[in-house]
Amino acid sequence: DVHHPSDFVYSETEHDWWLLVHTKTPAIFCTPSGDIEASSENVILYPPGMFALYKASGEYYCNNFVRFYADESLEDFIKEKNIPLGKPLLLEAPDSMEYLFRILSMEDYFKFKNWAQSSTMAIKMMLMKISESVKDVDLSDQQRALLNLRYEIQLRPDYPWTVSKMA
Repeated sequence: DVHHPSDFVYSETEHDWWLLVHTKTPAIFCTPSGDIEASSENVILYPPGMFALYKASGEYYCNNFVRFYADESLEDFIKEKNIPLGKPLLLEAPDSMEYLFRILSMEDYFKFKNWAQSSTMAIKMMLMKISESVKDVDLSDQQRALLNLRYEIQLRPDYPWTVSKMA
């Protein structure tokens, strides 16, 4: 859980690693097709070399992220799962992603005997959770907003939803 102020902007132009970002607060992702405002609990996967720019869309910004290198089998796995690259995707099971980030953090911190294999497995599980959330990635902004709202309501039924808050 990395917290940033409201003026937070992340920009990366040249990198040889994959970047997986899990937003905990709303964010704006700058893509070649235009800016996409995403609610909390979105993920975005950037492959090596893809321009990455995202920023806060609120009073503060919070996320989890991991940079990783992928061998050919992991890259094939990403392609096989049809995971969109460079496009935010709302998670259907964000708590699972949160736990997987915790596992990944513990493996990295403690460097257990099998940490490299365990880390790869955790990343693979993250990618599986992302693939479970893939529906229609080519939605209009209005369709995306309605779908995001629907997921938000389903994920947080205890929130005091009102028409003005949903507008």
